[in-house]
Amino acid sequence: MCCKLKSLLIFFSVFLLLFAEQAHAGFTLGGTRLIVTPQDTQMIKVTNHGDTAYAMQAWAETQSGDNPGHALVISPSFAKLAGDSSLNLKVMSLSGGGDMEQLYYLNVQEIPPKAKKGANAIEANQVAFAIRTKIKVFVRPDSIAEERRHAEKAVTVSLSEDGKQLHINNPTPFYFTIDTASLGGNMLPVSKTGLVPPMAKEAIDIGANALVNEEVEINFIDDYGANRLYRYSIQ
Repeated sequence: MCCKLKSLLIFFSVFLLLFAEQAHAGFTLGGTRLIVTPQDTQMIKVTNHGDTAYAMQAWAETQSGDNPGHALVISPSFAKLAGDSSLNLKVMSLSGGGDMEQLYYLNVQEIPPKAKKGANAIEANQVAFAIRTKIKVFVRPDSIAEERRHAEKAVTVSLSEDGKQLHINNPTPFYFTIDTASLGGNMLPVSKTGLVPPMAKEAIDIGANALVNEEVEINFIDDYGANRLYRYSIQ
C-alpha cells in the first residue's frame, strides 16, 4: 500500500509540474494576420509569457508549404527569448507589385530547453511540448490597397444547378476569409480555411431543403481579425 501511495503521489506531482509548465510556457503573436505591401516591411511582436527562456524559429511558406523565397522574408529566423520577454519579427516582401493580393503563411515555432543534467526523478519525467503558431500574411500591392475597404460588398451569391450548394463568388483582387455563414437562421458548413481566393468562388453545401428565398448572412474576417457581417440575396 505504501509503494502504491508513493507511486500515486509521484504521478500527481509529475502531472502538476507538467500542467504548471504548460501554463507558463507559450508564445503569442501580436496579431492573427498581417498585411504587407511589396518592397515594404511590417513588424509583428512575439511574446514569451513563460518564466523560462525558449528558442524561437520563424519561417514563411506558400499555401502548398513551399519556401516563398524573396516573396516573403522573415527576420530573425532564429532567436532566443528570455522568460517574460518579447521581440519584433520583421516581415518583408521583396516581390514586384502585381495587381492581385498574394497569400503566404508565417510560422513561429517554440523550441523548449532541454532537461537539465542531474535533475531529480520528477523533473526528468517532465515533457515539454513545442507549439507552432501559424498566421496568414497577405501581400497587397499598393495599386489596389485603396480598394480593400468594404470590398466584400462586391461578392455575389448564387445557387448551384442542383440546388444543393451556394457559390460565394469573389470578383475582386483580394482574399476573403469566411468565419461563419447562415441561411434562414441555419448555420452552414464553412471549409476549415474559409478562404475565398481572388477572382474565384467557394462552394458551401446547403442540402436539399434550404430556404433559398432567404438572405445569406456571412461573417467575413477583416484585416484586423474582427468579424464584419454582410448580407446577400441569392442570385
